[in-house]
Amino acid sequence: MIITLLSIILATVVISLFSFTERLNGLNRSFYQTPKNIFECAIPLYNQDDEIYLSYDKEDLKRRHKEYLDATVYKYVTSYEVSYYFYNTENKGVCDLNDCQGVEIFFEAPITSFYTYKNHMFYEIRRVG
Repeated sequence: MIITLLSIILATVVISLFSFTERLNGLNRSFYQTPKNIFECAIPLYNQDDEIYLSYDKEDLKRRHKEYLDATVYKYVTSYEVSYYFYNTENKGVCDLNDCQGVEIFFEAPITSFYTYKNHMFYEIRRVG
């Protein structure tokens, strides 16, 4: 009788841990493997005085990233919060229209009633070569 009760409790704990780790790993994959083309497509080219400005279009980036998160994150959790901080990469300060070359994304989603997944990530426009 006691062995049956212990095996039921152990099975419940194992299933709960499996569900928790599946949600955690799914959120990690969704967040860290965000397609780079979301950020690449949100860079309009501004040409003023024969000089090209590479800068994020804030609203376009937010819209594209939210669409991606809606498609992937709701498999693992019922709600999430995301916030964006756009900055100038030269001084890490507030940016205006032509110099928003960096974005910091804050992501938060409750996995269970006692644990909330929190993470943040940086994306920057840089010249290579």
